[in-house]
Amino acid sequence: MLLFDNKMERKDKSLADLKNLPESDDLAEEIIENIEAGLNSFREILKGIA
Repeated sequence: MLLFDNKMERKDKSLADLKNLPESDDLAEEIIENIEAGLNSFREILKGIA
């Protein structure tokens, strides 16, 4: 349950700060970059075990 409580705590903090969010295009681009970085990491792991 500690993990759940930590997620709820982070959610509460982020909800209090909604006015300071970046523009939606910037946020979407950052999300895409993070997803691509994660995929590249998985590809590197796959190369290492193949």
